[in-house]
Amino acid sequence: MNIPFRKESFQKNLFKWWQENKREFSWRKTKDPYKILVAEILLHRTKAFQVLKIYENFVEVYPDFQSIANSNFSDIEIILYSLGLKWRTEKLYQMSIEIVKTYDGQIPLEKDLLLKLQIGRASCRERV
Repeated sequence: MNIPFRKESFQKNLFKWWQENKREFSWRKTKDPYKILVAEILLHRTKAFQVLKIYENFVEVYPDFQSIANSNFSDIEIILYSLGLKWRTEKLYQMSIEIVKTYDGQIPLEKDLLLKLQIGRASCRERV
């Protein structure tokens, strides 16, 4: 038995399901590239509900790349410790220093510059 695929019906049902079941996270509501990038780094291999409170606290304490670059690495490490994966703290810290030093605190929009910052290809596609 071959059932025809109806794209419009599928899209409508999928969207309805999403509206009824979606999870609200503050990083989905922002257009701030800084907050989006922080969320992407914190969410790597970690469940969203584990990240939520830490993310909100982090972006309140460190509202921009400059505040991260001016802080002590150990202070950032303490806030992010419960998420594990120490590399994410190092990446966020080093990336912030480079963005402040080289790009005046703004995430560059050119793909090759994003890749130099070790922002993944998928994240690059979202920005460019």
